[in-house]
Amino acid sequence: MFGSGDVWRFNASLFLPFKFLQLLSLSNRNITGWTKNEGFSKLKQLPNLKVVDLQYNHIHPKVLLSSLCWISSLEVLKLGAHVDTSFNVPTTYNSSTSKKCGGLTNLRKLWFEGYEINILSALGKLPKSNAGGLTNLEKLILNNNNFNSTIFSSLKIFPSLKHLNLAANEINGNIEMNGLLRPSSYQSLPH
Repeated sequence: MFGSGDVWRFNASLFLPFKFLQLLSLSNRNITGWTKNEGFSKLKQLPNLKVVDLQYNHIHPKVLLSSLCWISSLEVLKLGAHVDTSFNVPTTYNSSTSKKCGGLTNLRKLWFEGYEINILSALGKLPKSNAGGLTNLEKLILNNNNFNSTIFSSLKIFPSLKHLNLAANEINGNIEMNGLLRPSSYQSLPH
C-alpha cells in the first residue's frame, strides 16, 4: 500500500463509512499530517471505535493527542516514534481548538513511547485537571523517553493506574513513593 519512501496525509473521510469500525491500526505508515478538515478528530463520528494505533508516524505527539482527544469512545491509544525522529513536519493544527478538548474519558490503555519527553504535561494540550479526564487509565506505557524519578509524583493524576512501564528512561537514585500508592489500588501479583 505504501512504499518505504512515500508519505501519507490522513483523510478521515476514508474511514467514516465504517460505522462499526472498532480498531484502526495505521502504525508505521509514514503519516505526516492530514488533509484539510479531515484530521483525526473527525473519527469521533465512529461511535464504536475503541482502539487506535498510530505508532511510528511523523506527527508531533502534542498534535496527535490534541486531535485524538475528541474521540470519547477510545479505550486503547498507541502512539510512538522512533527515538531520533524529527517532528519538524508541517501540519494543519489549531492549538486554540485543542484547548477545548473533551478528553479521553474512556481511555484505559495508553502507549506513548520514544518521544524523548521528560514531563507528563508534554502529552498534549489536554485539560489540566486529571490529565484531560484520564481518570480511568489503567495501563500507561512510557518507554524510551527521558523521564527521571520526579515522574512518580506526577502519577497521582491517574487514580486507576495498575500497570506502568518506564523502561529505557533516565530513572536512578531513590524514589519517593509516599502519597503515590494507594492500598486500594494494589493487585495480587503472581509469585
